[in-house]
Amino acid sequence: MVMSRRGRNRAAILAAWIFLLVPTALPGFGTGVARAQDAGISRRQAEYRYDLKPDGSFVSIERLRVQPLTPAATREFGLIRIGFFDGFDRIEIIRAETIKRDGRVITVDPDAMVTGALGAPEAATFNPYREHVVIFPFVEPGDSIELVYRRERQRGLMPDAFFIQHIFERRSLERVEVTVTAPPGVALSHHESGLVATVRDSDGRRIYTWSSVAGDGLTRDANVVISTFSNQTELAARYRRLEDSRYAPSPDISALAQQIVAGIDFDRDRARAIFDWVRTNIRYVAVLLGSSNFLPNAPRTILDRRYGDCKDHALILRLLLAAIGIESETVLVAAGAHYTIDWPPTAITLNHVITYLPHFDLYVDSSIEFGRFDTLPIELYGKPTLHAGPSPRLGRAPALTADQNVSELATTLAIDAEGRMTGRTEQRGRGPFGMMLRMLAGRIEARGANAVAADQLRSLGWLGTGAFEQMTEEDSGGFYRIAGSFTLDRRTADGQRMSLPTGLRLLVGPGEYLLNSERRVGTGKAMCFAGRQIERITVALPERLTLSNVPRSRDVRTPVATYRAAFTLEPHQLTIERVFEVTVPGPVCSDADIAGGQTAITAALEDGRHVYQFAAR
Repeated sequence: MVMSRRGRNRAAILAAWIFLLVPTALPGFGTGVARAQDAGISRRQAEYRYDLKPDGSFVSIERLRVQPLTPAATREFGLIRIGFFDGFDRIEIIRAETIKRDGRVITVDPDAMVTGALGAPEAATFNPYREHVVIFPFVEPGDSIELVYRRERQRGLMPDAFFIQHIFERRSLERVEVTVTAPPGVALSHHESGLVATVRDSDGRRIYTWSSVAGDGLTRDANVVISTFSNQTELAARYRRLEDSRYAPSPDISALAQQIVAGIDFDRDRARAIFDWVRTNIRYVAVLLGSSNFLPNAPRTILDRRYGDCKDHALILRLLLAAIGIESETVLVAAGAHYTIDWPPTAITLNHVITYLPHFDLYVDSSIEFGRFDTLPIELYGKPTLHAGPSPRLGRAPALTADQNVSELATTLAIDAEGRMTGRTEQRGRGPFGMMLRMLAGRIEARGANAVAADQLRSLGWLGTGAFEQMTEEDSGGFYRIAGSFTLDRRTADGQRMSLPTGLRLLVGPGEYLLNSERRVGTGKAMCFAGRQIERITVALPERLTLSNVPRSRDVRTPVATYRAAFTLEPHQLTIERVFEVTVPGPVCSDADIAGGQTAITAALEDGRHVYQFAAR
């Protein structure tokens, strides 16, 4: 997320429910069609026909017909992947065949249909998602392939509920049609874009159809969201009922809670102690097996196993807090780059649960092992929330401020008379930046202080050795600190040009990440985060060398970001202090907002990449 280069890898941390609920978002049907279209495809058709049952289960017939026109397209569509939930879905191939240009039909051999697991995400996850792979024979440009299969979802992912989303790219499909036949008494909420919706009744059942315009195909990218929930609070109330079915206070849980808070007087400190116990003792594992889809495991099971997913964390936290008289409620929220609660409501995007403590007006997430009671993962700040409490309601997590999210780097670099460079780095972080440092500390402990230091230097473009020596919580200010020393293989000399090493940097530098136009949140918008990045570098120069092209100090101010830099060159020392600060009211910025801060970003990045000229005195 905010680590340097190779370390920017956090996708699985927030994905507490990794439910891929959308058949069309899987390789080979929706996404697969989109990937191959540029390789040359025509006559692209997809049909989905759902026969819905009152309990949320369904039977669907799904059909794909594609004519690849180039060798690249034949390679892409010579193999189709059908995603399904093991334990929920039963897949039956009705027809799979290659249709040659001369009219011959070659049926796929049953031995050319195999089932396997999808690639595992990066978090510890038991993933029930599987793929059925169909390999088509003798496919040449101009041939067609056709796949028709039956999907039987034996029970709803959420009891008595149905929700699904289809996304189609205009360039990928010429004709699409989605039909849902609902039983008597089951009404569907739906929202569509780029498709024509029709509704008709037949034999007491209501038939909903979404299709591309006849003769014109898709005129733009299209999608449809379908749900049996009519509003967000209905979804929250349904989740509350599921959680309440597992909510089982017991003498054992009460005794555990009292043991955790023994000797602690104030309610906030007692709540913090309960949170820390759950965070450190219930290992996060995304359990996506069997009936544990949207239903937490039983409390006794969670405590005996000492692991669980975000639902399990929220349930145990609620039970332990209740045992000491502190109210809490579970909250549904979207993980990742999604900052709206869409209508109609589904659990497709509301895919994570956290906890709200009304008495403190505080959101907490105990599923993050390296988290803190007063700190959320950075992507949850400012998000709309759906409270599954006694009175379901919409809410919003607080916005992040620059004071809450601080990164500080201090590096002292010494260059001796032979040009050798040695130094020491101290990296401090508060709030989400501190959360990331705590996670990195765990990696350092697991892989070894020397190995990680050498890897980190290499990732920053330097060869050398080093070691992380201190990883500590500071007593005040909420900072976490990691310190280490290093020695670089490269030497400096008169006339040499190079960027100055920043040492054992663990977090990105001033101007990076906070205003990031690459992390899109819809058209014309991107993710952005308030925060402050501070960098202090001191370079001790040998008697024989100085620097001839030190940058000028500057102070750049824009509506959303400021950048201040001071460069001081003394006879034997260069001192650099740079501060980049973003002050945005929320986590989503328009492209215009980001462009407005570009002057500060550019200045910070230029100074960070400056190439210094060493010269003889």
